[in-house]
Amino acid sequence: MNLWKKKAGNNGSASVEAVLVVPVFLFAMTAFISICNMIALKGVIYEAAIETAEYMAEYAYLAEKYPQDAEVGTGIYASEKINEYLDAPDMTERYVENGTNGISLLGSRFPDEDGYIVLRVKYRTALNIPFICSLTKDYEENIRQKAYLGYKKEENGSTEKEEVYVYVAENGTVYHSSRLCSYLAPNIRVSAKEAASARGYGPCEYCGDAAGNTVYITGEGERYHSTQNCSRLRRTVYRKKLSETGGMPPCQRCH
Repeated sequence: MNLWKKKAGNNGSASVEAVLVVPVFLFAMTAFISICNMIALKGVIYEAAIETAEYMAEYAYLAEKYPQDAEVGTGIYASEKINEYLDAPDMTERYVENGTNGISLLGSRFPDEDGYIVLRVKYRTALNIPFICSLTKDYEENIRQKAYLGYKKEENGSTEKEEVYVYVAENGTVYHSSRLCSYLAPNIRVSAKEAASARGYGPCEYCGDAAGNTVYITGEGERYHSTQNCSRLRRTVYRKKLSETGGMPPCQRCH
């Protein structure tokens, strides 16, 4: 009888400990995951800023040569592009104050007097820890990218052509003369999973297993995706000098 009472008493103590410890553990793990997501978000925004600077470097040529055709409000256009290039918009809405509207490009130049795109990206992250505190931190990224402005005429009347810059996708086999080439910015279409499979599309190795009845495909691709935010649909593109492409052939679509 005494042994049973002792055992019962131990069980009660263990239950009380579990009630106290488990919520604290879950709370700590949730906070840790949120902090990791905020650190990852910094890299996501930086990558989007790099791609925006590269795009605006090419756009500067259009704005200079055809000012009547260039969009009014270049800064607003750049803000739209950085939001477009964000690979994790949901994470941005969750951890950045005011979401994507909280990413400021005030002080940026498109281009500056030296012919450079100067992108100043400012934002504040916020993490609310219930019953404890609210953590905020300000971030600023400064990116300087040479604008593509074509020919420059010197005072003596001679012209000097800048070395040609081209665009190469990660793991790509050709170079592109335009950042707007459809191969670099594929047209994403919605399709029924059954129809996509019948046309020869297979599941994406990253997100295909989570696909429901509706999937996302591209005309040039061979895989269907469960989400249009899959990294395989958003290609990483590098701006390089033509001499640095290692003899790659040009893209037949944009060359």
